[in-house]
Amino acid sequence: MDNVTLSPNTALRRFPSVPCSVESMTEIAGTRIIADLTHRPRTGLRGHGTPEWCRANELPFPAGINCVARAEGLRIARLGSTELLVLSESDAALPSAFADLPAGTYLAYREETWAWFRMTGPGTVEALAACTSEDLVHLRDAPDRVVQTRFAGLDAVLVLSGTEKAPVVDIFTDIASHRYLTNVFAERCPEFTLQWQG
Repeated sequence: MDNVTLSPNTALRRFPSVPCSVESMTEIAGTRIIADLTHRPRTGLRGHGTPEWCRANELPFPAGINCVARAEGLRIARLGSTELLVLSESDAALPSAFADLPAGTYLAYREETWAWFRMTGPGTVEALAACTSEDLVHLRDAPDRVVQTRFAGLDAVLVLSGTEKAPVVDIFTDIASHRYLTNVFAERCPEFTLQWQG
């Protein structure tokens, strides 16, 4: 599949910090990091035609709600019966097929409306417990899962991956709360390094 930039409305993407480069986010073993990935490509799909569109474009449709599938540098998280969150695993643009959707399949503009943070390193799951009432400890051995919850008082989607020794949690919240959430991380997770440039 060819790649294309969807050219989102940049006026809607007003977040206060400019993320560090991907190269500078290379993780050193044992390091605890919260990285701002709000610049990375992502989108959402919804509508009754979404499963068929995925099949036609040779993309997996996750088997159940709150499950994650992987394909061609993408992670696809299922948030509802026909709603998906699609994440690029790099700074590469999403495949061109996402720019041309048939009737019954609609974009959910997650690039413009959701901030994206990634939390990695020892103690990640335990640190998250300070921000949510959700019991995440039992998910350390269940990678590629989604938790839809309240996080620091905000509606949030958490996508868990990695392993127990090297957990990775992607956190998505309303982009208007970007600055608030960085303050929450600084206050409640001081052992983690915040990677962004003001």
